[in-house]
Amino acid sequence: MTKILEQWNTKTTGGSNKLSLSDYELIQDPIHLENKNYSALEVVDLIGRITNNRSASGPIPNTVQVTKTVASNSGPKYVAFTPPAGTVWQIGPAAFQLSGASGSVTVEKWLYGPWPESTGGDGTSIRVMVSNASSSSSSYQTLNEGSPYFPLYIDENSSIRFEATGTFTTVQFYLHAVRVR
Repeated sequence: MTKILEQWNTKTTGGSNKLSLSDYELIQDPIHLENKNYSALEVVDLIGRITNNRSASGPIPNTVQVTKTVASNSGPKYVAFTPPAGTVWQIGPAAFQLSGASGSVTVEKWLYGPWPESTGGDGTSIRVMVSNASSSSSSYQTLNEGSPYFPLYIDENSSIRFEATGTFTTVQFYLHAVRVR
């Protein structure tokens, strides 16, 4: 326990010297889950909660990301977001901006992740979450019709992908995500 606190002795619980998330993870990650480390695990958990680097009930501050993924071809599923290993993220709203549309362009948000038959899935790993069609260029469209009830949490075993089909120059996808663990 003393060794852990010594590594953080120049850090504070707030302000300009606040313990950063990356510093917290460097100390937290190498601790083995065994009885002799019980005190160290308690200290790391406590410090994580005090500095808002670990959450037991909501988003971790300063972890919001809005990703931008650009599609220039009709058909491929572009990866918009895959969480780093060992983390859990809450997926929020998505939007797209279409340019150079000729006719109707369909934009879909896909969830990739394990869905085995043993849990009621059909054995595939793909689910369409939302689908919108538009012929309007240069306006932001929100992907929300038929959207699943939020919150939606994903880990490194899942990803959010976008697909655009039709004739267009580019489609820019925007996705909001915030880390919760």
